[in-house]
Amino acid sequence: MTAHPPALEIAPGATDHPEVCLWTIRGELDLNGVDQVRDTIGAALSPGRWLVLDLAGLEFLDSAGLGVIIWLHRRATDGGGGLVLCALTRPVAQLMDISGVQTVIPVEYSVQRAVARIGRSPAR
Repeated sequence: MTAHPPALEIAPGATDHPEVCLWTIRGELDLNGVDQVRDTIGAALSPGRWLVLDLAGLEFLDSAGLGVIIWLHRRATDGGGGLVLCALTRPVAQLMDISGVQTVIPVEYSVQRAVARIGRSPAR
């Protein structure tokens, strides 16, 4: 019997920038994974730090998942940092476009571009 991967995987990453907190989210982010995102990424976000979410492996995102991304954005900006999304898959990019989230939360095509964008941010 073949084991199936978990529906949601969340993993911390590393950058050369101490003000950047990088996380990778893979799989499916729906109502079942919202608390996991809040408990891991939300708890790790320190005031003044920027959050980069690498979503290259995120295959599915529903309204609850979108809501937790918006919550992370608010938490990061309220703390003096911000949020940049990167490497969106086609279905996730379509949801971001339809919802208008991309007009509020910046999106880049790679982690490197997201980190570089933070370096250019006027909020810093």
